[in-house]
Amino acid sequence: MKAIIKFMADDGVEFGQREACEAYEVELRAIRTIMRRLESRPADFPYDKAIQHPVEVLKEVLASLVEIAEGMGLKAQSNAEIPTLTLPPASFFLDRLIDDSNHLAMKAAWFRMCCCDVKGREWKHPDFALDNPN
Repeated sequence: MKAIIKFMADDGVEFGQREACEAYEVELRAIRTIMRRLESRPADFPYDKAIQHPVEVLKEVLASLVEIAEGMGLKAQSNAEIPTLTLPPASFFLDRLIDDSNHLAMKAAWFRMCCCDVKGREWKHPDFALDNPN
């Protein structure tokens, strides 16, 4: 029988090596710091309401998240895949990389960005950000 040692980050993600866990937690703290610039989403956030954010703040948050994602190795392989800093973010390639990663904080932060429309309104689901003409 062997003893197995695991390391768990603050958000519950498990690692086999201390260094990997520590690096993840640095990214986790950076993402949480960036996301504090936005008003928090209530647990009972209704589908028919939106949270209004300043558009410039959203774009700065989005740019910071893209920078962190690239630092994590989640980056475009060609100029055609580089995400445009639009709301909602327009990068299927980066969406896939983030979704396939085990970085829960980045997934949650990116999901929130995908829920924001061009007017800076954050909806409960990305479909509302894409389909809301008002």
